[in-house]
Amino acid sequence: MKYLFVVLLLLSGCSAVPLSTLTHFATFDEQDFAALDPGQIRARLVVDDFVKLKDITLKAQINASEGVQQLEFPLKLISKEILPVRKSWIFTTQVRARYQYELSPQAQQNFVKLQGAAERAKI
Repeated sequence: MKYLFVVLLLLSGCSAVPLSTLTHFATFDEQDFAALDPGQIRARLVVDDFVKLKDITLKAQINASEGVQQLEFPLKLISKEILPVRKSWIFTTQVRARYQYELSPQAQQNFVKLQGAAERAKI
């Protein structure tokens, strides 16, 4: 179970997760992880527009009885959208950019390896 937590932590990073997503993942288990389609995994980042994101690669390390295995998950940019300034009675947001990424072909292959390692370890 601790491996699943680490994977989710890596995938979520420092982010704002909607409550509906949190409630959905409250029951997320090994079968759900094994059933994930790597081609459907997306990451969305919203940052101040002065931050320019380039190549992003997530990394995972698996410590198993067979030894240590390190996997990389390069992300491919699929869209960038500039979000307008939003004003409210409390504050005004800066111009922000919304980046959306998907797993590259190499990352999809490595994700399948990660699923296999998780299945063998019975996380």
